[in-house]
Amino acid sequence: MKVKINLFQLQSNFWLELNQLVFRASFITFTILFVLDFLLPGFVTNWFNPIWLLPIVLITALIQREK
Repeated sequence: MKVKINLFQLQSNFWLELNQLVFRASFITFTILFVLDFLLPGFVTNWFNPIWLLPIVLITALIQREK
């Protein structure tokens, strides 16, 4: 009986799952900060610019779409 282990497949699944986790976390954080700043102008943007999260969301979305 042979056991087939594809290390590259396991590694790609790990990176894909990590990418999905980063996408979800950054998208949810961006959305919450955007809504908070819309409701209370200056509440978020005085301390942090939520637009900095947008490139992370876009890059991870593009990576996720290619898989």
